[in-house]
Amino acid sequence: MSLGDWILTDAKVLTLLMSLLIPLPNANLGNDIAFCQGDSVVLNAGTGFASYQWSNNGNGLPGNWQPFNVKSSGMYSVTVANSYGCKSSSSLNVTVFSNPVVSLGNDTTFCQGNNLVLKAGNNLRHIIGQMVLASSTLTVTASNLYSVSVTDFNGCKGF
Repeated sequence: MSLGDWILTDAKVLTLLMSLLIPLPNANLGNDIAFCQGDSVVLNAGTGFASYQWSNNGNGLPGNWQPFNVKSSGMYSVTVANSYGCKSSSSLNVTVFSNPVVSLGNDTTFCQGNNLVLKAGNNLRHIIGQMVLASSTLTVTASNLYSVSVTDFNGCKGF
């Protein structure tokens, strides 16, 4: 009698064989993410797998670790395997935005009664001292120490 004969003729053997099927692992990195330069994100494919193989833009990364810390842009993928060698993969796109570059220029002197226009850049939210500015310029009429911090439309900051 062959195994095929047993499966067709014996419901108990069929039930036993079906219970031996191994469930596939389920890797899940989630949705695409973005953050500002200098920050990082931890990718987590899930726990309980026997192995993790990470790649960025199709290039395999050394190691077999979990979770995985990311500091640069790319298409990150992970392939996980359970102890039986069954595999599952997941990918997501990571975008790292550059921080805005800002400069008020060199230290400057001007004569009393005159003014100086400080320019911090365009398309940014500007803060000079404790003042939130609606524009990218500030006209100053008094000697003081002025600094600027800006936030771009991605939420990235420059100082």
